Amino acid sequence: MRFFKTHAAMCKINNNPFTDNKNTLGAIYILRDPRNLITSLSNHYQLNLNDSLDFMIEEKKALVDRVDNKFKVFVPIFSWRFHLKSWIHNKSFKTIVIRYEDLTNETYYTFKKVIEFIDSLANNKNKFNKEKAKKTIVSCNFENLQNLEKNKGFSEALTKKNSKEKIKFFNLGKKNDYRKLLNEDLINKMNNIFQEELIKYKYE
Repeated sequence: MRFFKTHAAMCKINNNPFTDNKNTLGAIYILRDPRNLITSLSNHYQLNLNDSLDFMIEEKKALVDRVDNKFKVFVPIFSWRFHLKSWIHNKSFKTIVIRYEDLTNETYYTFKKVIEFIDSLANNKNKFNKEKAKKTIVSCNFENLQNLEKNKGFSEALTKKNSKEKIKFFNLGKKNDYRKLLNEDLINKMNNIFQEELIKYKYE
């Protein structure tokens, strides 16, 4: 079994699906409160918060990287809402939705849920290894990843505009709290835009 990470929506381009049940056993969709996601977008892409919200709601959004006016990377992501629904409503294979906040606040039980989902796809009958899980959680905690990035760099970290300095990828962690980082007008606006998802996934 191989694992792949993607930012792409589960969509079709020229009637060609991003993936299907011939290539994919299942998917783990990491969902994050959009009011906290916006600050990560702002940091990563060097956008102000209003532009970051536009990024999230743009219906035809794609991540594009060009070299000599040729596409080097094209990743269709569409809007945040479309992206979410494209994966969780796909009928080709099983998809589990994992809230980022549960990974942070209830790490062990959420990690166990992920492992059991993977085992079910692979028909793995081995018993869940508690001690191995605990060691994995410790080695992958935010502070360790932040220190690794500081000492060895991180391949997905972008470079600041007009500078060679890297933008910190592992940036705020638990300090990323929209209640402290966003103004009231933006919070209210996002509450209205994403009301359906905030309620459905118990963010409100």
